[in-house]
Amino acid sequence: GVLAGVHQGFSPVTVGPDDSDAVKPELSTNYEAGVRLTQRNIKGEVIGFLNDYENLSGSCTQSAGCAQEDLDKQFDAGRALIMGVEFALGAQRRLKNKLRLTADLAYTYTRARFMTDFESKFAQWGDVSRDDALPYVPEHQGSLRVGAETKSWGLGSILAGTGEMRDVAGSGPIPEGYDIPGHITWDLNGFYKPSKASKIYLTVDNV
Repeated sequence: GVLAGVHQGFSPVTVGPDDSDAVKPELSTNYEAGVRLTQRNIKGEVIGFLNDYENLSGSCTQSAGCAQEDLDKQFDAGRALIMGVEFALGAQRRLKNKLRLTADLAYTYTRARFMTDFESKFAQWGDVSRDDALPYVPEHQGSLRVGAETKSWGLGSILAGTGEMRDVAGSGPIPEGYDIPGHITWDLNGFYKPSKASKIYLTVDNV
């Protein structure tokens, strides 16, 4: 199968008592196109995407490191482009003892750039030049999920990796102290159904 779509994004201005009247709503046009393949016990897809922001906006919060006087204010970043590709591959196999084995692999590459020069009081942006990378958008993300289950019980494991991210907009090598290192997390989950009407499950995050 093939797919394609165009979507319009909109986020209204959340005006605080001290916000400037010049703050604009967030507007974007989002494109995607790709192919999907399913054959017996294997499925896969490759999808490319492009998010064209006419105006990207951000809200200042305490967790973002904003100054007290800027809390809850909204800031504009002008035009930004976020593009990339997603890849997914999944497989399953049913054994004679009614056990079903599954495996799913996913990977996303993302390139996110500001397309205008500006200065901002928003701590995550700061002084931005055209083609600077957006903060908190990793270029590489991936995951591997494996599982085994029957009608009455199941076990699963998820290994997820996230590449290095910027804490503040910029280009070139990330200065020490302004990066979020790449990391891997491992989660476990399981369930048991003592009857058709009940289910007991357990998840362990970040083993």
